[in-house]
Amino acid sequence: GPTVFINHKNLSTFNEDKGIMEQFIKHKIIFNNAKEAAEHINTIWNDPYEWWNSKEVKEAVEKYKSEFTCIKKKPLEIWYKFLKHDTKL
Repeated sequence: GPTVFINHKNLSTFNEDKGIMEQFIKHKIIFNNAKEAAEHINTIWNDPYEWWNSKEVKEAVEKYKSEFTCIKKKPLEIWYKFLKHDTKL
């Protein structure tokens, strides 16, 4: 669902070479301070899904997911094989 991150500007960022952080800042997914995040939340309060489901935000989130998440087909089968091998069931 709709998500907003607050990141201190001095903390390291994720995968800057892919432009993900820039997209997250541009499309108001990540903020460097809580005041800006609160202002954004107030702006979208009545319908956060209109913002969250916008083409630009969806593209930024998909880029992040493709880089940092590993969603496989048949995840239960993968876990079963892992646990069976690890526990010698």
